[in-house]
Amino acid sequence: MFKDIYASLDPIFYEVINPEPVSKPSLVLYNNELAQQFNLTLKNNEIENIFSGNEVLDGVNSKALAYAGHQFGHYNPSLGDGRAVLLGQLSSDRGQLFDFQLKGSGRTMFSRQGDGRYAIGPAIREYIMSEALYYLRIPTTRSLCVIKTGDTVYRNDVSEGAVLTRVASSHIRVGTFELFAREESIEHLKQLINFTIERHFPSLEQNDPDRYLKLLVNVIDKQINLITEWLRVGFIHGVMNTDNTLVSGETIDYGPCAMMGPYSSNASFSSIDRYGRYSFLNQPKILQWNMARFAETLLPFINTDHEQAIEIATKIIKDIPSKFDEKYNMMISNKIGFQSSSVEIIDLFAKLTSLMEKNKLDYTNTFSYLERTLATTTTENDSQYSCLKDWLQDWDILLQKNNLDFEVTIKLMERTNPKIIPRNYHIERLLNDYEKTESLDEIRHFLDIIKKPYQMNESFNKYNNYPENFDTSFKTFCGT
Repeated sequence: MFKDIYASLDPIFYEVINPEPVSKPSLVLYNNELAQQFNLTLKNNEIENIFSGNEVLDGVNSKALAYAGHQFGHYNPSLGDGRAVLLGQLSSDRGQLFDFQLKGSGRTMFSRQGDGRYAIGPAIREYIMSEALYYLRIPTTRSLCVIKTGDTVYRNDVSEGAVLTRVASSHIRVGTFELFAREESIEHLKQLINFTIERHFPSLEQNDPDRYLKLLVNVIDKQINLITEWLRVGFIHGVMNTDNTLVSGETIDYGPCAMMGPYSSNASFSSIDRYGRYSFLNQPKILQWNMARFAETLLPFINTDHEQAIEIATKIIKDIPSKFDEKYNMMISNKIGFQSSSVEIIDLFAKLTSLMEKNKLDYTNTFSYLERTLATTTTENDSQYSCLKDWLQDWDILLQKNNLDFEVTIKLMERTNPKIIPRNYHIERLLNDYEKTESLDEIRHFLDIIKKPYQMNESFNKYNNYPENFDTSFKTFCGT
């Protein structure tokens, strides 16, 4: 059933280990649409046994992967999959290979003092958030299923355990490279680089002298695209450590993440991010910092002369802000209806976000309001947006100056600005309600309506309203 391409790597890259059995596996959520992409036709009891780890399929040598990483700027060599095992790979209906990993599957050699388990609340949260980002058109790992284990886990309180099955293009992290670079294990590092290129960048020819430099550039481009997309919808990852940075450019690890409600350029919700290192508009800076760490691991391959390698890599890293700004400026221009970018448009957007921050306007709802002002001939009477009166006039003048077709403008804004997001208040409410009642009805309803986040729907109204001051005290946690 599963392929095992990681077996081509030396055993130092992983621990071969079976998941620890659970007491009473019970299916909570199953992603039928995702399952169909891999031609998975399993009965409920098969899903429960295979994806809880209770049944080890023939030929499967599940693995806990080794990696290190910089956590909040400090290098930690002792990381790795402490509560996850990789079952293997399956090909999608488009022929692309994906990793299937059990998260919460028990202790491994990387667990340190942890129990290797996952609580039901964070597991459901990751399922909801990863699916929401997928439909928001943001590169992300996805969730196949959540299974209750029948066992208890202890965090801040007592909770029921769960196993989440995560599907990813791969689980190769910047921290994976750092582990072997720090150990100066050149042969293993080269093995990892070639494995990564074959997996994600097969167009990079083996005899190309700039192959490794192009790998760096390609990974940077994927990160620029990812973080730009996060900013487009108001997503704050919360823990952009290098061990949470996939070279595939997908979002991974949803524990401390949150969504922007009232606009704040320095919004930060993670309980462990005490100084706002990973706050909303600091994410592009961390992108550059993380890519600098990745570049360091490639230096021996970029040029045999160490000083020249540093000079070449440094130039590429220094160019990241300008490359990011080009992508970001186009994105923010699209958010207010312009198909191209200019200094005037960028300044206009900056004035808008300044007004939003000063008046505590909701990030998502404000752009929906702007769309409505273009789509109707009458001015919408909404006092909360009265602070935008002068800005709206400046916007109208600039739209006319650019000779834009309003219908084209509206369609561009509709494609760029979601009408619904997985808001912090409602995700917490859904999880709390589930823990009290074990009813999945509203969670399933939310998962259904988030599939079309760019099409206005009356069902969205309930999920766009929230207590005014909720986000000011809201905190997220990593779940370990």
